[in-house]
Amino acid sequence: MKNHLRFFRFALVMIMLVIICANAPVASASSQTKKIGLQPGLVSDLYDTGDPVLTDIWVDAVNGSDSNDGSTPASAFRTLTAAWNSIPTTNPLTQGRRINLQPGTYTESMIPNYWENRYGTFTAPIFIRGNGSSRGEVVLQGTVNMYNVHYIYFENLSMIFNGDVFHCELCNHILLRNMVLNGGMFAHETIKVNQSQYLYVENSDISGSYENAIDYVAVQYGHVVNSQIHAADDWCAYFKGGSAYLRFESNVVYDCGTGGFTAGQGTGFQYMTSPWLQYETYDIKVVNNIIHDTEGAGLGVNGGYNILMAYNTLYRVGSTSHVIEVVFGGRTCDGQAGDPGRELCQQNLNLGGWGTTAVDNGSNSVHIPDRNVFIYNNIVYNPAGFQSQWQHFAIYDSRTNPAGTNAPSPAHTDTNLNIRGNVIWNGDSGMALGIEGNSDACTASNPTCNETQLRADNAINTVEPLLVNPSTGDFHINGTWAAGVTTYDIPDFVWDIGGVPGGDNSNAVPIDFEGVTRTGSNPPGAFFGGGSDTIFGDVTSSYWAWPFIERLYNAGITGGCNTSPLMYCPESSVTRAQMAIFILRGIHGSAYVPPTASGAVFADVPLGAFAVDWIEQLAAEGVTAGCGGGNYCPDASITRAQMAIFLLRGEHGSTYVPPVGTGAVFGDVPAGAFAVDWIEQLAAEGITSGCGGGNYCPDANVTRAEMAVFLVRAFSLP
Repeated sequence: MKNHLRFFRFALVMIMLVIICANAPVASASSQTKKIGLQPGLVSDLYDTGDPVLTDIWVDAVNGSDSNDGSTPASAFRTLTAAWNSIPTTNPLTQGRRINLQPGTYTESMIPNYWENRYGTFTAPIFIRGNGSSRGEVVLQGTVNMYNVHYIYFENLSMIFNGDVFHCELCNHILLRNMVLNGGMFAHETIKVNQSQYLYVENSDISGSYENAIDYVAVQYGHVVNSQIHAADDWCAYFKGGSAYLRFESNVVYDCGTGGFTAGQGTGFQYMTSPWLQYETYDIKVVNNIIHDTEGAGLGVNGGYNILMAYNTLYRVGSTSHVIEVVFGGRTCDGQAGDPGRELCQQNLNLGGWGTTAVDNGSNSVHIPDRNVFIYNNIVYNPAGFQSQWQHFAIYDSRTNPAGTNAPSPAHTDTNLNIRGNVIWNGDSGMALGIEGNSDACTASNPTCNETQLRADNAINTVEPLLVNPSTGDFHINGTWAAGVTTYDIPDFVWDIGGVPGGDNSNAVPIDFEGVTRTGSNPPGAFFGGGSDTIFGDVTSSYWAWPFIERLYNAGITGGCNTSPLMYCPESSVTRAQMAIFILRGIHGSAYVPPTASGAVFADVPLGAFAVDWIEQLAAEGVTAGCGGGNYCPDASITRAQMAIFLLRGEHGSTYVPPVGTGAVFGDVPAGAFAVDWIEQLAAEGITSGCGGGNYCPDANVTRAEMAVFLVRAFSLP
């Protein structure tokens, strides 16, 4: 019997809750939404959707009809169900599909009950995309419950429902990008993924669960990045049940009960998949996150192998317990004797998994140990009036496992546990480390975790971390205090177990929360730079395009508009001559030098003219043909419409032709408008969301700040 039937039984209970609470308002985003917001594209390995050829399917909740064929906006379906049902089942697709949802609200009756058995491929995926200028313009009010689907990408949507929002079992290559997922505090899990591979969550807001906002069981490969995860009564997020090779980076995690993020937890043995049948998690990288206002630990490891937790900033965590934990995971065989599916527990035992076939009696679960846990260079700051209830850490003594479980006995939580370079300010000097009463965990004989080492290698209640303004969401380092703190290079892991595919042993963290390159002396926490320590004198950390401008500088694309003092001139318009340099460096890299010009290509760009080499090379690569009449108009400003063409030709090549524009994306770019095809494709690729109010402002001049955003996104600059 399929494991997802357990979810369906739970869903019946949830339906009753929804009926009772039908008139209750959906929970809004927390009032503590961060000033720093979501910064798209801050990691170098954002999921690449490729450049597939797609057949468009149109859906319009307001003006559509399911008697239409969905082939154009004018003949749109009314329901998402009709669009989904039009996609073939059983065989892998040879032609991709893009379901375009026009702005509006799609009620539960307009959404498929079950999303099953659709097999996209990398070259023929299925996109389900909100066709509004922001993710709030297309709202799905129902559960998305997927089973056995491949290569499906959700983009630019809000899924808002008083219950479970997104469930996926036996899924493969799923992308959630630029999404809002809100369970209204009625969700058991806002995002729940079981027995799946290649899951990518990017630039999304996930909230509203009476248990977990994100719950992965037996999920391998993928990441959760650049997202806000909040408002959950249990952990904000955890990866467990043999989940592996996942990165949790540059997220803001807050307002949760049991804790912020944990690698591992407790799992029913029958829900795990071979060969990941021993540890709760393998190869999890948790870096550059901001975690604040959790009742329990900000970070935890519960039965993990090769777990890195580095350069995170924790604030106001652990009020009911401790701030960081490295404890046991748990393993049971769920249900009662004779229940369907429990036979898998014995099968997993026969394969060498750590577990049991016994019915859980509350005290006979298998204790899953930790091995190779590295906790490096984090900030934990509990300001005056706020502290953990008991201690700094929870690190447990060994425990003995029952016979016949294959699990180590005695099991340890401190095998090669390394805690170094952390700044912890929590309570007073009397606050216990949390290992003082241990008999065999982090004792004096343990070279990598003992009381003397912990106090020597970490600043524990000796340096108070000053942050710019945590109450308003600015967690940058304030002042020079971090210069006196010792941080440590993080050693790479060694994959020293057999039978499981090796993970990524590199523990490099090359950038910070905002994508700024970490170089030289490396301060602790999520931010490499302080709140006022910016590169350009005229671009403060509160300026809207600040991270993009600094990334442009760090990539070597610009040196600013003035060198002494160093200035960027963010509000100045970009000329066509300057644009040639920007585009070619974006294409070829900062070290690129174009061929020497002839001075004979454009009448108004002779030899010796500013940027003549760059302008002629831009023409040679087919990105531009000039402004007409044999001229280039080097001193003219670039409009936002022109920039769309330059960027896409630079990104895709001179022969690139975008899909035909619909005129329905931006209010001021109707069908037939100049560059409409290019402008809408720029939006489809996530390079722009317009200028606000549903418009693009095609005739406005591109500022140097806007140019930074365009270039960083178009060319995926680090």
